[in-house]
Amino acid sequence: MVLQIIHGFDGLMREGDVREIEAGLRKLKGMGIGGVVCNVSFRDYLRSEKQWEILSYGIEAAERIGLVIWLYDEEGYPSGAGGGLVLEGHPEFEAYGLICSMRRVKGPVMINVHLPKEGRKLHAVWAYRMQGDRISLDSPIRLDLGGRMGELEVGAGKWCVAAIAEKTMFEGTHCTANVYKRRRYINILDRRAVARFIELTHQEYKRRFPDKLGSSIEAIFTDEPSLMTAYIHPDPEPKYAAVPWCEEFPQFFRRMKGYDIEPRIVALFTDKIDPPDEARRVRCDYYDAIAKLCAESYFGQIQDWCRENGIVSTGHPLWEEEIVHHVAFEGSLFEIMRRFDIPGIDMLSSRPERVFKGNGFLGAKFASSAAHIQGLERVMSETSDYIERTSGDEVSIEEMKGIAALQFVMGVNVITSYYPWQKISPDGYKEFNDFVRRLGEAMTGGRHVADVAILYPVVSVWADFLPTTRSICLETQSRSIRRISGSLAEIAKGLLESQIDFDFLDDRAIQEAQIVNGKLLVAQEEYTAVVIPPMEIISFETARKLIDLARQGGLLIAFERVPDKAMERGHDETLGILMAGEMEGGLKICRNVEKMIRTLRERIKPDLFLPHPNRHILYNHRVKGGSDIYLIFNLSEHDFDDEIRLRASGPIKILNPDDGSYEEPDETDGKFRLKIRPLGAKIVVVGIHKVREV
Repeated sequence: MVLQIIHGFDGLMREGDVREIEAGLRKLKGMGIGGVVCNVSFRDYLRSEKQWEILSYGIEAAERIGLVIWLYDEEGYPSGAGGGLVLEGHPEFEAYGLICSMRRVKGPVMINVHLPKEGRKLHAVWAYRMQGDRISLDSPIRLDLGGRMGELEVGAGKWCVAAIAEKTMFEGTHCTANVYKRRRYINILDRRAVARFIELTHQEYKRRFPDKLGSSIEAIFTDEPSLMTAYIHPDPEPKYAAVPWCEEFPQFFRRMKGYDIEPRIVALFTDKIDPPDEARRVRCDYYDAIAKLCAESYFGQIQDWCRENGIVSTGHPLWEEEIVHHVAFEGSLFEIMRRFDIPGIDMLSSRPERVFKGNGFLGAKFASSAAHIQGLERVMSETSDYIERTSGDEVSIEEMKGIAALQFVMGVNVITSYYPWQKISPDGYKEFNDFVRRLGEAMTGGRHVADVAILYPVVSVWADFLPTTRSICLETQSRSIRRISGSLAEIAKGLLESQIDFDFLDDRAIQEAQIVNGKLLVAQEEYTAVVIPPMEIISFETARKLIDLARQGGLLIAFERVPDKAMERGHDETLGILMAGEMEGGLKICRNVEKMIRTLRERIKPDLFLPHPNRHILYNHRVKGGSDIYLIFNLSEHDFDDEIRLRASGPIKILNPDDGSYEEPDETDGKFRLKIRPLGAKIVVVGIHKVREV
């Protein structure tokens, strides 16, 4: 299904007549649109009675026409600001982080403590003894001035004095680097700020439309909320990097981890720490806690409100494709995706080849994996041709259909459209929407089938992640993080191009999984093999579960290396023994993608087999209603015409989502010929047939 995003029904009123709204919606319905994502107009946002009346008329018109209705929760984006109203009268809710100014001194000496440039308030001053050129975390001294500046004395020896300060986050962040509006933003770690956002927006929609929530209004969409401590376009470059913080965090951290983060804050800003492994574990603990508090405070409060009011929570975070951004913007993508009822992404390009080559497909894979491990049926993509349109380029209907098909083989099954429908021919837009609807009908419901899982390696990224004053990107991080990120794309593409589907699994999914008959069972998923990216540090509990899988007949592949450090303290030696003990069993080290694919092929019968290897053929397999349903996509600019064999057996029908027609192919020993146009897709149904011409 495609839902059209309409930011205010007043945009349909060319002549100022509300009746034009229904006419516009009927036109969209005639183009194949199945629903709308709407909100009260951005004009005098949330405060104009006239605009509330227009929205009410629009919702009633959408009901009469039979359109699904979702609400959009913000004036523009990022969500959380309530059009700027959340911070009115509440400056304490504004996004801030901690910065750290470090200086080395030789004592005994008196030093002047100043508020670091860019700081708004001194948080704490700590003195650390130096071990060579490294800062020792052993017995730091708090030089307490009660938040004031002044002279302090440090004793004999070499010291690093770290002044920690609060900084309001605005310039250079997503507050100013988004394309909607420069606007100050809330701290999404602060439950009070998020509660006020919900009160001003969600509760107002409930007050206006109490009988429609859970009936005609199905969901609320939140758009790119994030922690604001990473810089996107810093100009000029700030002096200090920042990390997320809120008033509640020290207590939250202590309850979760059992120790005080305050004396160890310095380890979040530098890798020149002694001992290095302790610093890495501090960073793991810190970002683990940040991710959980972020998920609870923002995404959890919204999901709880939605469930209490009979609707579902959906939307997408910021820059879902890159794991470094996951840490910077929310701590862990999977942690927050668990607080969506319909996990989502955005897709800003409609050139499938560009998206796949540039690793843009990973966002869809992360989101659909998060849905699969929770047993959720739907995954949303906010889709557009923004990149092409802003560069003066145009995309074809075939490319629009191609980007939809690419996302659907990655697990998406709902599109929210930002395509400028008034500028697309009605016949062309209907062709696109009908195509997506047929894909959605086939690929929604039942259960997803994949033999392989990839461990989501965020723990190892946490361990080495350091904030930066430059634009947050992979190049600002350590070699180990760059390798992890690169390997994720390398492993994922290698599997997909070899017609081996997979899911990403986070630590929680693995730790809570059952192992039955050599398979890892997560929700409705059954994985025979798990691939560990080239991680140096891993959760011990995750490693223990994976070794159990290998011992019970499953396949465990360590890509390039075996992790040798445990996130939890005191488990390195045991981890080494566990890993070494399984090297001759179910644990295999694969130095490259080719060896990984051969190792998997030796153990797992292909779900989709091509007699002639073709890296442009991608697929998704679901089982529902007694049928095996395969969506097969041709990423190439050339026709695909070859025999294929599926692991599922039974009578076969092939549905063409271009026009809804179907055919019954000639089959010999499970093989049949399949033809797919460039950037096209076919739906192959095996077994009990409930296929009809649509």
